Amino acid sequence: MLKFTQAQFEFLVFVDMQDDWHRSYFVERVAEQYASSLELPFNEAEFENMMRELQTLSTDRVANLQFALCAFANI
Repeated sequence: MLKFTQAQFEFLVFVDMQDDWHRSYFVERVAEQYASSLELPFNEAEFENMMRELQTLSTDRVANLQFALCAFANI
């Protein structure tokens, strides 16, 4: 089971809602967005933990995560 802090989850929703990222690119896009953020939403250690979790996911699980993020954003 994935575990994210509220700040991490909100960041993932933010990244996902910017565009319809292909599941094979989504994890890379999350890293790019964090690196280019003027105000970091959470510290580097939290970022590294989140990326470690994301990088273990298969592309199908990334697609499921994106679906859940989109559903959450639309409630």
